[in-house]
Amino acid sequence: MKRTHILLLPYLLISNSGILLDGIKYCKPLVSTVLPEDIAQLKIGMYAENKPESFAEAILVVNSRYNEFQENIKMVQPKFLWKNIIPQIIESYQKVL
Repeated sequence: MKRTHILLLPYLLISNSGILLDGIKYCKPLVSTVLPEDIAQLKIGMYAENKPESFAEAILVVNSRYNEFQENIKMVQPKFLWKNIIPQIIESYQKVL
């Protein structure tokens, strides 16, 4: 992850992503085909349609605004640390058990 410049998440569907949390931990801006509202609200990367042209364009945007996205990630990192996420996951599972 340390050598990664931009985190690419070409998902069709997502419910929980460890790689996304690791990307935030290592302050990596992202391009994702899911979670458009979250990405836009947090300003941590770009949403792309699940098409090569859209994905490529989003990569170029993230690359050109890389420092801006990194600063935004730094501001939201505490919210997405595993130590803060795990209790939420456990609580969700306990509700359905």
